[in-house]
Amino acid sequence: MSTRALALLLTTSFVLTACSNEISSPSDAFLIPESQLAGVTNAANADDLEAVKRLISHYEATTGNEEVAEKWREKARSLGDAHELFNHAGSLLIRAKRESDPEKRRGILVEALNSAKRSHTNRADASTQRLVDEINRSLHSK
Repeated sequence: MSTRALALLLTTSFVLTACSNEISSPSDAFLIPESQLAGVTNAANADDLEAVKRLISHYEATTGNEEVAEKWREKARSLGDAHELFNHAGSLLIRAKRESDPEKRRGILVEALNSAKRSHTNRADASTQRLVDEINRSLHSK
């Protein structure tokens, strides 16, 4: 998501907060009403990527649900979501740079490269290509 789109989203959330007593913070805009949560979860379990993304946002907006959010991020990656694949590859690259064991580092980089390549396949852009190139450089350096 671009900075401009994120700013617009946050502004919209803030306006909704000001206009409605139902939303108490901008993150509340991402919450799924209890009456809809089971239906969205069922759709996500049936490989509906938009439902998966809604669940990610929902659980990221709530305290103490990082593990549940990560479960849905994994699902999004398995469904080929370019954004989640890109973020995962970037996180793995950072983790690999901190890893001192060469074998573990290589394994992390291979996973990062696979994720970045899948992201690039689903959304070819310059940022993703730079990430693929950076991971390749890291894989082939000592």
